[in-house]
Amino acid sequence: MLLLSRGLSSRDFLGHILKNSWSMQTKKHATLAKIKEDLARNLKRIRLEKGFAQERLALEADVDRTVVSKIERGVTNPSLEILLRLANQLEVELTDLLMTTGLD
Repeated sequence: MLLLSRGLSSRDFLGHILKNSWSMQTKKHATLAKIKEDLARNLKRIRLEKGFAQERLALEADVDRTVVSKIERGVTNPSLEILLRLANQLEVELTDLLMTTGLD
């Protein structure tokens, strides 16, 4: 069950994401570059595990076909709406896409 279907407000939803995605990084702040790197790695890994080609995922998530490629290369800052569409299509929580691996 996805978080949006649990009736959380947008503020509570974003708070939940931030708390759970970065709770292990209390002493260091994640940089935008690190978040984009983790998002890119997570999206590609999950997409391949679920058997989606980039074009098929984009089509079924109703996003432009170049979006998935750009996210996986870390060259774009996708909107929350796009991330939610991708997460829903992949049947994962948004936090699965944003999970960090720690700062190097």
